[in-house]
Amino acid sequence: MPRSSEENPRIFYGWWVVVAFASTGIYWTGTHNTGLSALFTPMRESFGFSASVITFAISLKQILTMFVSPVVGQTVDRVGPRRFLILAGILGGAGFSIVALAHSTWMFFVGFVIASLGYTIIGSGMGPA
Repeated sequence: MPRSSEENPRIFYGWWVVVAFASTGIYWTGTHNTGLSALFTPMRESFGFSASVITFAISLKQILTMFVSPVVGQTVDRVGPRRFLILAGILGGAGFSIVALAHSTWMFFVGFVIASLGYTIIGSGMGPA
């Protein structure tokens, strides 16, 4: 005798999407926003940059997010989120790898912008419609 849906309720698919987005948002905020403040002084000492250089990079990230977010949102609606999550992961990892290997200010900025683009895609394009 088959079970009724009341005996074995299924979790609504939308809740899985909410859990996935919340987990990604927590990771994104922890690594790229809050985590960056913990690394501010070590980055200054390691790279020999002034505080204004690192602060400018953070401001550049916010400006990039402001301009890229609407484009990402519209494109995700047309193409779908799967390709963008893969692209975001690759950009975030590559950008932070470049930052880790940076020996000059321009290399630091290039890596930081690439990582910021990846995290902008995660933060702005994967939200609920």
